[in-house]
Amino acid sequence: MTILEAMACGLPIVASAVGGNLSLVDDTNGALFRLNDKDAFITIMSTIFSDAESRYERGRISRRKVITSFSLDRMVIQYQRLYLPII
Repeated sequence: MTILEAMACGLPIVASAVGGNLSLVDDTNGALFRLNDKDAFITIMSTIFSDAESRYERGRISRRKVITSFSLDRMVIQYQRLYLPII
């Protein structure tokens, strides 16, 4: 939930490339690094901190992505699609 919450706040995301992170983060809204690769993490953070325009754009895309894909309305629709056929 932490990544979704950060996305909802309009932040660019920097996360390790594990689990569900892979489906939430891509080059448009942030960056992923290999687990325990501190050099990659440092490089990504330096790039994001030094480029305000890119940082803002990635944050904007993060927010748009979470609103369109993970809103309450979207969740209800997905639950209906899952459960209504079996009722």
